[in-house]
Amino acid sequence: MTAHRWRTPFGRVVARRLGHPCTDHVSFATAGAILGITRQGVHDLVNRGKLDRHPDGGVHTASIRARIDHISGGSE
Repeated sequence: MTAHRWRTPFGRVVARRLGHPCTDHVSFATAGAILGITRQGVHDLVNRGKLDRHPDGGVHTASIRARIDHISGGSE
């Protein structure tokens, strides 16, 4: 999916329900597109322990889903 598609209602459903459809981790830029924030914002969340860094680089999609669930729950 391209960056702008993650921001559509369908893209948000895919991100929340499945994460990225093809992999267990994504780049910081893709994570940012999914979350609707900048790549630097993703770095900040990783450094604060709010997203999990993948050993091969990037971010675990499971932690992105957890972040979306956390934000959607209104406890942010």
